[in-house]
Amino acid sequence: MPTYFSYTTLFLEQWLVVSRSRIFTAVVTPCLIGAAVAFAHGFFSVTSFVLVLVGLVLAECVNMLLADWTAYKGLDISGGRVKTPPKLPGSPLLPTRWLPLKYTLHAAVAAAIPALIILILFVMQRGWPIWALLGVAALAGLFYAAPPFHYAFFSTAVLPPVIAFGTYFVMTGSNQAWEAAVTAVPVLFMSVGTIYTYRVLYQSQNATEFRRRRRYLLVFYALGFTTLLLLIASAAIPAWTLLGLLPAPLILVVDRLTALDAKNYLPATSVGVLLHTITGLLIAVGYLVTALVQ
Repeated sequence: MPTYFSYTTLFLEQWLVVSRSRIFTAVVTPCLIGAAVAFAHGFFSVTSFVLVLVGLVLAECVNMLLADWTAYKGLDISGGRVKTPPKLPGSPLLPTRWLPLKYTLHAAVAAAIPALIILILFVMQRGWPIWALLGVAALAGLFYAAPPFHYAFFSTAVLPPVIAFGTYFVMTGSNQAWEAAVTAVPVLFMSVGTIYTYRVLYQSQNATEFRRRRRYLLVFYALGFTTLLLLIASAAIPAWTLLGLLPAPLILVVDRLTALDAKNYLPATSVGVLLHTITGLLIAVGYLVTALVQ
């Protein structure tokens, strides 16, 4: 007979599918943070915002489609240096009845063309720093897909500050983009927690080792909220970003899920994605409220 826990697990797994976590978590949330900081500073262009958001989503789609194609071809681009990551719901990017896996390379090229056009437009407008940001993001993606050492796949956790910085920069051209990057640091720790859940914690087959690793997981999420508090206390970011603390109780949910199930990584990973997304969105809302009440 289905239990409350089994229904909760099913819901969380479906959330991971619907959210397309690797797009929303890695791209949309930090983009919104960068745009919100720009808005609070009096710089906001709907056209620039839409272009950067579309460009980022297309770039991430290219990344996911190429991952689908390499999986279809049976390619191990990590060279066997690390275990193959668990297959998250939402992969392949599109259901195979819509896009057969053998055509994912074609789809990746089709998505890359408009993304490249948007990139060129921003390079013409803002200059060489755009290439530097692209290089950092590309390196992070490469280290995730083909890590040169065992834990190099944590590289994608740096994307939230990079994307928040880039979004602010392309919208304003201002060096104050560093504030956007700093604002996204709490989300960086959420990214580390999510990646750690399904690529480290649940890779363990030993019960004692699993229990030890669980403690580190909670530390990562706690660091995210602690960093947010420190940034607010130091006046580096507005007080209204305290809204980002509202999802903190979800840490207890992650702890409970990992205590109940040491085999299925999807429930805890799903809550990690939820925690990451809500925190980032509320931080962005904090900046919007700050701008509106001034």
